[in-house]
Amino acid sequence: MSEVKTQTHALKLKEWAEKANLDPNDPNNVALFQQSPDSPLTAESNDLNFCDDDAILNNPRLRLLRLRDQGEPEFRGYRMVPIQEKLIHPDIFKVHARP
Repeated sequence: MSEVKTQTHALKLKEWAEKANLDPNDPNNVALFQQSPDSPLTAESNDLNFCDDDAILNNPRLRLLRLRDQGEPEFRGYRMVPIQEKLIHPDIFKVHARP
């Protein structure tokens, strides 16, 4: 498809989406909102991406919260999780890493 046609289709799709007032949280609309990254429908959801998935998965505080939530025996008793990452000792996860 030529670039002009693609832009025309994207513009028409955006106009239709605005008129239809689609709910991005409705499971029936998932396919529309998961178009290509430059889709006009995903522009609003891209504003919410403030970091990549690796930053979330490698964050020690979030990892500790995730393990506690999953009910891992080593972390089940943690009542309070430090609010700052630097307060979590890196060796705390060595117990969990054992086979």
